[in-house]
Amino acid sequence: MIGEKIGEETSKTMGRRVLSVDGNPVIESSAHGSGTLLGVAYDTDMTYTAKLQPDGSLVGEGIGVLMGKGGETATFTAQGVGKLTASGGVSWRGSLYHRSSHSRWSRLNTIVAMFEYEVDAAGDGKGFVQEWR
Repeated sequence: MIGEKIGEETSKTMGRRVLSVDGNPVIESSAHGSGTLLGVAYDTDMTYTAKLQPDGSLVGEGIGVLMGKGGETATFTAQGVGKLTASGGVSWRGSLYHRSSHSRWSRLNTIVAMFEYEVDAAGDGKGFVQEWR
């Protein structure tokens, strides 16, 4: 069951590069963002790959670092699926696994977080995170 909303974020894609065109194309993107997670304001840097599937959907994986405004730090790995939107963006759904030694984010070590994220054609992203119970 999806539980409470624990965070939200906005981001900007800073760069993209093609990693492979053999078989299903793979594109890597890097982004910088900011948001709140468990009430802690943060900045983040992330890198993810999107692999185009024969049916036009995307399979993605990502990694990132969160830097809280009060000195908190956390890392994450993510997996998800996406679909291209009519306006040239991507709509993503998936899971996040966080790791942190900071007391304000230690709860993240024991939960799976589910995300919904929308990225427009210009690379502007917005999404939210919920705890999966």
